[in-house]
Amino acid sequence: MRLDALAQRVGGDLVGDPGIEVHQVVPPEEARPGSVVVLTDLRRLPEVEAARVPVILARDAPATHLPAIRVGNVRLALALAIRALIPPTAPPAGIHPTCVIGSRAQIGEGVFLGPCAVIGDDVTIGERAQI
Repeated sequence: MRLDALAQRVGGDLVGDPGIEVHQVVPPEEARPGSVVVLTDLRRLPEVEAARVPVILARDAPATHLPAIRVGNVRLALALAIRALIPPTAPPAGIHPTCVIGSRAQIGEGVFLGPCAVIGDDVTIGERAQI
């Protein structure tokens, strides 16, 4: 994902090259090309600067030479960055043995019905639904 797109997803202001590609959120000690660090502890800024990777930090944090996304809430930005860069995985299709399915229920292709799910009588579940 381009850094400008990530800035938009986390609600921050981008300072620096918008075209940098990032693929993962990592802690400062794992910083490497293709990663972004969400800096919750400003004492670690020199460590991140040495790694030369983009950083997400508070709007009022000291200036840095790194490409940076400045945000109002760093912890919220961390959650949003993880959501943006690590898409959720769908569970495999199937019906858990504890699932209860009512009479005349219609279950679509590729459906996942998890533990203790209850599907009532005459219910239709569409394709690839997750319950």
